[in-house]
Amino acid sequence: MTVIISNQPAPLCILSLAVRELRQFITLFRQPAQIWSPEGQVLLSNASFNSLFGLEPGFDWEPLGFRFSDDPQIRAAGADQLISNALNGRYVDIQGLQYVPERNPHFSSGSSDALKLFLNLQPIMGVEQLECIICVVSDYMAGGELMEQQLIRSQKMENLETLANGVAHEFNNLLTGIKGMTSLIMDEAEQESEIHSFAKAIDVSIERGAHLIEQLLSYSREMPYMLKRSDVASYFRDSLPMLQLQLSKRIHLEMRILSQANVMLDRHRLDQAIASLLVNARNAMGKNGQIILTVSHLSPIGDGQPVLDMSWVCISIEDSGPGIPPEIRERIFEPFFTTSRNASATGLGLSVASKIVKLHNGLLQVADSEELGGAAMRIFLPTVSEG
Repeated sequence: MTVIISNQPAPLCILSLAVRELRQFITLFRQPAQIWSPEGQVLLSNASFNSLFGLEPGFDWEPLGFRFSDDPQIRAAGADQLISNALNGRYVDIQGLQYVPERNPHFSSGSSDALKLFLNLQPIMGVEQLECIICVVSDYMAGGELMEQQLIRSQKMENLETLANGVAHEFNNLLTGIKGMTSLIMDEAEQESEIHSFAKAIDVSIERGAHLIEQLLSYSREMPYMLKRSDVASYFRDSLPMLQLQLSKRIHLEMRILSQANVMLDRHRLDQAIASLLVNARNAMGKNGQIILTVSHLSPIGDGQPVLDMSWVCISIEDSGPGIPPEIRERIFEPFFTTSRNASATGLGLSVASKIVKLHNGLLQVADSEELGGAAMRIFLPTVSEG
């Protein structure tokens, strides 16, 4: 069991929210959640929480005066002491708590399978005292496992960044040596000779290789957020080699530049958003397929009508996959939502892409591809004058 305790009180003040609104929020919250009194008694438990423990959705804990910390299993695991930290106004994150609902008399209708719980205890402070505690729970399959995976993945990415920097340094040394020898050949050979043309071609490839290495390093590095006026067409011409690395050789990427508009963009972050959309399209199609990336003047749709109050440029990524069913379109930008059965899928790609587009004062919308029959992810960015 892993525990994280913060000495800082919760910044949220209950006085800024009506109690009724807080209760309504927890009731509608999709994650299993409860509201506890300052003494630890359960005041409200939503349907997701009750379902997790095998209870009826409308099961009412409040008349029982039940305290989660009184549960024998919670005490046996020592988690009651950790809960007391939350009752003292400290944020507590308990990861990997083993729990079998059937052992508690209140959970006689529950499953006998052990749950691996992850508890987030958020104290809600008033002006002078603790008002209540919000307890959010996820089990191993519903999110806890993903939390562990994200911690491991975060450390892995940190290690990979260090490795990538070292490898890139070595490759740049190799390319520098090759470039030096190529320059000597070009100096010695006649400019009209075949040898000179071969050396020139090698030199161009070296420049492309060095540029690609720099792109990969900037993509993996945490860069400061900075919007700069850029020509969207030249951006895609420069970024194309890196974007193609997101796709397999059996997926054909066609680029159509139909607009020469200027936009304000952060190249490194837009690289990440475009890459996420390409990976999403690649995963939807499998090993084979077609993707069309189009840059054109097109306005986003708001309330069924085009948004015409400003000039827009549209970056459309269409694929030949199965498309996105209408019933899940409202959820695809939620963090951790995924329909992939791949164990490495995190469900963060579209969520991160949406946040990056918002940083650009843009919109990310989903539609159907009329030409390819699959999904069409469209990034709308406001245009700017050349200034």
